[in-house]
Amino acid sequence: MSSTRKKDVQFGSKNLLENDEFDSEHGKQRISLMLDIQVIEAFKNLAKKEGKKYQVLIRDTLRKTVFNKKNDIENRLKELEKAVFKKRA
Repeated sequence: MSSTRKKDVQFGSKNLLENDEFDSEHGKQRISLMLDIQVIEAFKNLAKKEGKKYQVLIRDTLRKTVFNKKNDIENRLKELEKAVFKKRA
């Protein structure tokens, strides 16, 4: 498996990765993935609201889902409460 380093993701003089998008300790690998159009649109809308790129939001969501060891009921409830109270504010 090959990984992509920041210095490899550059076309001409334009750097395609933001500084916070690359972890020099862990390389990234480019993949091709088929997603539902509705899923992509939902991520694009969320990313726009959060001021992020939608690919970064997808990656962050996957990372949180896969590596988050706090998937117990209590933590899920706290996240839900944050979302509900955020909407009321």
